[in-house]
Amino acid sequence: MNEIEKYERIGGTTVSAIVGQNPWATPHSAYLKLRHEVSPTPDNESMARGREYEPIIAEVFAQGKPEYRVAHNRQGTDEPELYVDERYPFLIGHPDRLLYAKESNELVAGLEIKTSNLANKRYWGEVGTDAIPTHYLIQCQWYAGLAKLPNWLVAVAFLDDRGVLHDYREYNVVADEELFEALVESAVNFWNEHVLPGIPPELETIDETTKRWVAQRFPRNVEPLESATPQEEQIMARFLRRKEALEAAQKEFEQAETELKLAIGDREGLKSETFGKVTWKNTKDSKRVDYHAICDELNVDSETIERFTKTIAGTRRFCSSGMRVRL
Repeated sequence: MNEIEKYERIGGTTVSAIVGQNPWATPHSAYLKLRHEVSPTPDNESMARGREYEPIIAEVFAQGKPEYRVAHNRQGTDEPELYVDERYPFLIGHPDRLLYAKESNELVAGLEIKTSNLANKRYWGEVGTDAIPTHYLIQCQWYAGLAKLPNWLVAVAFLDDRGVLHDYREYNVVADEELFEALVESAVNFWNEHVLPGIPPELETIDETTKRWVAQRFPRNVEPLESATPQEEQIMARFLRRKEALEAAQKEFEQAETELKLAIGDREGLKSETFGKVTWKNTKDSKRVDYHAICDELNVDSETIERFTKTIAGTRRFCSSGMRVRL
């Protein structure tokens, strides 16, 4: 197995994390992902919804753009196309669709398909331009550069929390060779300076992947309580400052939340073209079985209860209640 096969290659989503422009991933989590040092990110509702809507959005785009033939790849199958950089084979791209001119059957552009929550609509600009969120812009430039195509189109559906479609828009990203080469340089440097030697980047920001990695790396405490080193004292002090700031912000948040609840009153909620919607609804009624009462009613003895009792391994619980600010 060569070095490239050992690790995951850098694609359009990962490169935006490497350059610090991905809201859901950081350079550190990109490093963990590329080196397979953390389990794959579990699917969430948004990811599942995106896959569900992808063929529908592709069909809507095709119907509105009869001048194009929309295809998954150059071979005519339903598998996503794979582009590999000629100079650096660890740089790849898996675009959503390719666009062929119907008259000439020439490959002329690519298509990226997105779903976005209605509340995030404000981050998307004028239709037909490249005024899209930065991480998506980087992804499109990455694919356009790898495919050597002049344009990359974006079709986006805006959905509410229930998955109901509210708006559909199309954007156009014009390939920028200078930007693509800058992204390539950043990706190559990251690969050589971090991935290959196994040196993680600075932990300047974290995301769910990094938090999951820490929990997986240290699942149980096996060493006793120890006195902190001077460096660990600094980390504790920084934690305390952040904790105090968080508590102050939490109070302000709760104040604003209470004011908003007062404004809603006995209504289901409020909706706004600018901010989306907020609801304050009753959850569905639920039922809970009182097993202790059942055991008492049936006079179940303790030995029988013990036979059907399972021990569940404890998880590590972080507790900072014993920390204090030194006066």
